[in-house]
Amino acid sequence: MNTVNVTVQDSLGFPANRRIGSQPQDILILGGGRTVSLFFNAGGAPAGSPLLQAKLLLFQIPCGPVRASGSGSGQYALYPLLEPIGTYSPLFAAPAIDFGRGVLFSNPRFQSCTEIDVTSIVRAWFDGSLENNGLLLMGLGSAPCVFFAAGRYRVTGMRPTLRLTFAGEGTRVLESASCEVKILTPKPRA
Repeated sequence: MNTVNVTVQDSLGFPANRRIGSQPQDILILGGGRTVSLFFNAGGAPAGSPLLQAKLLLFQIPCGPVRASGSGSGQYALYPLLEPIGTYSPLFAAPAIDFGRGVLFSNPRFQSCTEIDVTSIVRAWFDGSLENNGLLLMGLGSAPCVFFAAGRYRVTGMRPTLRLTFAGEGTRVLESASCEVKILTPKPRA
């Protein structure tokens, strides 16, 4: 197997009140009416290596008030975007999303990382049946706010990551061969 990690290229969080600029750029807040948009430049599958699995990794950061021990983990949804999204897109109209390819997930309490299986969406990107315009995440019902590291988070290893696992050989080790190198120096001119 060959695993490739693709770090998010763009991440945007949209506040519930739709006032842009009130949300920090290094934190993504999901739930409580807030949505998150992520874009990954996933490229394509290596030749002859089918995609086995694609997981979205989101790293939680402790920013909000601690939830009561009896509270639930909340339900969230992830959808592929059908059009590119920009900072001001939600102010004019809700972005177009593919509800048929949605992925429901919950946020595990007391874990540092949330993993979401997005294999079917990424396969559609690779086979050309769906354009890669990114992903939209939202809370369902009264899902509590969860704080994740964004694309500009100071710890680069905690930024949203798309982990792609392909069939086939792992990373190849370059072979070396012995060789003889002769360096010729020019003769001085008379």
